[in-house]
Amino acid sequence: MDFGDARGSVIIGGDSQRALSEQEEKKVLEVVKAFMNALGKFQQYPAMNEIVVGALNDCHKHLSAWLRTHARFEAVVVQGHLQLNKAILSLGSQKQDFLQAFLFYLTERNVRTLEIKPGMEIRELQNFFEFFAKPAKEIVAKKNMARALKRMGVRHLSISSQLVIEDVIIKTKISGDLQKKLSGLNIQELVEKANIISRLDLGALQKVGDLATVVTNLSYTKNENATRQILDRLANTLHDANPAARLHSARTFTQIAEKAVDYTLYGLHGDVGSMMAAQAASETDANVYSTLASGLEKAAQVHIAKGDYGEAMKIIESFAERRETAPAADTGIRRRADGAISSIASPASIRQLISALEEAPPGSETAPVKTLSRMGEKAVADLVDLIYTSGSAQAVERATQVLKEIGAAALPEIYGELAESLDEEYRTAFIRVVGEVGNVKSVLKLTPFLSDPSMNVRAEAFRAVLKIGGPAAENKFVEEMQQHDMKADFFKDRLHDIANAASPGLAAPLLELLNGKGPFAKFANPEVEMLAARALSKIGGGDVVAGLSDALEKKKGLKSLFGGGKEREKIDAAICTALGRIGDKAAEPALARAAKSKHEAVRTAAQRALDALKSGAKLESKLEEAPAPAKTPEPEEPAPAAAPDVAQAPTMMESAFGEPDTGMLDDLAAQATAYAAGGGDALRVRLVLTVGPAVVDNVNVAVPGAYDEGRPTTDQKGVEFDLPPGKYDAVVKDQAFSVTRPFEVTDAGQVIRIDLQDIFNF
Repeated sequence: MDFGDARGSVIIGGDSQRALSEQEEKKVLEVVKAFMNALGKFQQYPAMNEIVVGALNDCHKHLSAWLRTHARFEAVVVQGHLQLNKAILSLGSQKQDFLQAFLFYLTERNVRTLEIKPGMEIRELQNFFEFFAKPAKEIVAKKNMARALKRMGVRHLSISSQLVIEDVIIKTKISGDLQKKLSGLNIQELVEKANIISRLDLGALQKVGDLATVVTNLSYTKNENATRQILDRLANTLHDANPAARLHSARTFTQIAEKAVDYTLYGLHGDVGSMMAAQAASETDANVYSTLASGLEKAAQVHIAKGDYGEAMKIIESFAERRETAPAADTGIRRRADGAISSIASPASIRQLISALEEAPPGSETAPVKTLSRMGEKAVADLVDLIYTSGSAQAVERATQVLKEIGAAALPEIYGELAESLDEEYRTAFIRVVGEVGNVKSVLKLTPFLSDPSMNVRAEAFRAVLKIGGPAAENKFVEEMQQHDMKADFFKDRLHDIANAASPGLAAPLLELLNGKGPFAKFANPEVEMLAARALSKIGGGDVVAGLSDALEKKKGLKSLFGGGKEREKIDAAICTALGRIGDKAAEPALARAAKSKHEAVRTAAQRALDALKSGAKLESKLEEAPAPAKTPEPEEPAPAAAPDVAQAPTMMESAFGEPDTGMLDDLAAQATAYAAGGGDALRVRLVLTVGPAVVDNVNVAVPGAYDEGRPTTDQKGVEFDLPPGKYDAVVKDQAFSVTRPFEVTDAGQVIRIDLQDIFNF
């Protein structure tokens, strides 16, 4: 069974072991007694009542009192005894009935460590007791007990079935024994010996006994010149033609690196690591490479423990490069490089990196993101745990990003989580990862979520299927859209996703939509038609050009449904723009005829598309540089008097090209036309309204020119918009206020927090 990584550290011997003070031990006993009392009440009563609530509050009170003065409450079962925060309880306390019951209860459920951190809320504690009060057999049967708690929202309490005894990598002071030895050093004799060694030839140098101790002693006594001379000579032997000589030097360097940690000489440690890395990058002998890798593994772990993630990443990248580029015959080197990355990814290193990922200020998370992504499958479980336990949307986004970069190796763990009953926020986060790194098999895993009760989850699942792409995914998209009662607004949003994914298998049904036919015909409306044209411009290809040209000339589709006029004008202009964006000269005949349309918006869009085709550039590459359009020639046929809504004034379609907006087209059409005619892809971003640390729901947010009607913030997640990169204003409206805040769209998945503290008085 996998119960997750242990969080406890066992003290075995040494002067670090201590006893609790009398006052501390008294508080520990109060906590354990209250813990067992609450557990008993949860087992005794099937539902919450005053007795259970009272026991729960009492336990929370004693835990909170302990955690106010201690960093954690860490109980570890060691050989039938309880160790608390790396300290041993007295024999008298160990014999207390309730403490023996506590030990028995933990052991029966195969729990060896239980850790509680500050911030534990009563609701979390209640969730834990509801889980832990179940029969032992039911709890032990859980595949991952620690993960089960995290799914329940228990963030500050962790349990494990294992003990992990980890060496302390980073030392802040020299041990007593080593200090005693160093105090007896004869520095003059040491320097004289170093002068002799530095003049030896390479062969004689390798015969010097315990050279690693000589080097570290020199560095410790501040004889930097002598240290550097010997290191440089050793570095030369790493390039010796004789593999045996290189192997000897590699071992010496590895020994120096280890001793440097014991001596707390981290500058020396870094220098030696750089020398080993330089040789490892080109080493061809498997034995020498393996020895260098052993030293570099530990060097990377030290860098991680010290927070030098950039230096650790250099070592990991060097291993990754050898793993991927070593000649086919060098299987030993490739395997060793792969094993080295796995060794660096120790539980302690991963936990250190996870903490850095969660806590790094914005803009400084790149190093932990890259380092964790290189650790691959071994980091996945901790990243999933972070998604469950972090209260920070930023940290969840970062964890999701790392999982995407890890790729297919993350899928089995994520599939397992999606099979569980999860809250909406977790389902959407994991589905997003599957969409980024999934394959054809992933489409089957996502199928249940295409009809999920939550529209947010459903939308994320459709988006993921489109990102995976391929015939199976595209067929599933069409099938599910037909089977379920989807609204036009939902399909409209999926058109943005189709455009971003450029799904070739959906070109045919989208072209049918423009003619009022096919599986998507039930969603037909003017805005949908224009967005369909934009999506088709992203797909491109000869069939799309022919289909768009046909739709433009025959004027089928919405004309028959809505009677032409202004709506037809907008759709035809969007089709002309789409043809210009594709950039295929086969569209010239249809565009030339459209340039003579009686509708100015259509003429303008067609002429711009023609100009782009003639210059050999796609339309979007000319938008920013295009001059104001020349006066359009009079149409061949006069505009009928019965259609005053199609005046010769500039329309919103023209506004998209920089002309003034006369307000002739309604806001809904303005949004669709901006997407159809605008340069650049729309990026999905999330706007989150906050008042200090609190997230604000049920407030309308509009983006003038794109989402004029706005959307409400919901579910503590804000509101999502699809917007091309650029600067915008967010208009935040409520019954009591209206305020405008600027923001900028730069990346897909961006979370933009807008603080309203200045207009609230909490």
